Order: sequence, then C-alpha cells, then structure tokens
Amino acid sequence: EGLQSIGEYAFADCGKLSEISLPDSVTSLGTDCFRRTAITSLTISENMSSIAGAFLRGTKTLQSLQCAEGNVNFRVVDNVLYELKEGKPYRAIAYAQASPSESAEIQEGTQIIDEWAFCYAINLTELSLPVTLKEIREFGFVGCMRLKELSIPDSVETIAAEAFNSCGLTKVTVGKGLKAMPGEIFQNCTRL
Repeated sequence: EGLQSIGEYAFADCGKLSEISLPDSVTSLGTDCFRRTAITSLTISENMSSIAGAFLRGTKTLQSLQCAEGNVNFRVVDNVLYELKEGKPYRAIAYAQASPSESAEIQEGTQIIDEWAFCYAINLTELSLPVTLKEIREFGFVGCMRLKELSIPDSVETIAAEAFNSCGLTKVTVGKGLKAMPGEIFQNCTRL
C-alpha cells in the first residue's frame, strides 16, 4: 500500500513475471509498464484513474482482465478494458490477448481503439465494431492472425498506420467516413 503509480516500462520484458496484484493505492499505469510479461490475469484497482495506451503490449499470456467494483473510471466487458466518459465506454484500452473467446464486440459508445489494444489476440476470429467508433490507433490489431473478415463502420474517420499489420484478414469492408488511408494499415496481411 502507498504505491500510487507504476511508470513507463516498469516491468517491461520481465518475461518470468506471471502474477501481479495492484494495491488500491495505485492510480496510474504508464505506457508499456507490463509489456511482454507472463501475467495471466490482471485486476484494475478501485482507485485507478489513468491508464496509458500499450500498457499490456505483447503480454500474450493474459487470459483475463477485470476491474475492481467501485471503479468509476474504467470497466471491463468480455475481457476488453474501457476508459469511461460520463459513465459510458469511450476508449478501448486493452484486450486479454490469450482470452479463450473467439469473438469480441466493442461496446456501443466507444470512440477510440487504443494503440496495441488487441495486439496478438491469438483466438480472435470475429470482431464487431460499434457505429460510434471514430479512431483506430496504430498497431491496434497487429498480429491478429485468426481474424479473417472485418467491417469498418461509416463512423470511422481515422485509422493509423499499421493498425492491422500482420493480420489474417481475407476481406475488409471500409466505411464511407474514412478521410484518409495512410500507408501500411494492412502491411503484411498476405491473405488480402
């Protein structure tokens, strides 16, 4: 107790770290703080108020994400961690990469899918994006090799470079709202 922040890269590449328990005093998690660890589950503490994107990047063993009851800033639904705005999902921050589920439905209201949020989701074959989605950040779905088809809603205005790098996609439908398509969005998607 007493620890308030876990900074950038704090446990990055600690490949043998398989368990971590966040005390309620922790309010902030930095970028890549648990990158490529071996943790299998993580519970966001009740007082957590700030979580940087990519905090779980490359944690391919993560099977379960949870949020402590009473946290008003974050919520986990079907192993997707959301930042809340006015009590509703706003930003999809992370997904349990080794979740046994084959499908994910991003909650209605979500406007942003964060960088590295669904990276290397090894079992993900189906993905449903909400009509409220506006932005998919870089590397959002990198390495989702079992994801075959994707329909991007008209509401999406921005997709960052390499958002779907190295995915198993065979069919993509892009909505009318996309303003620009930067290079490398579908880099290494050899089945497209």
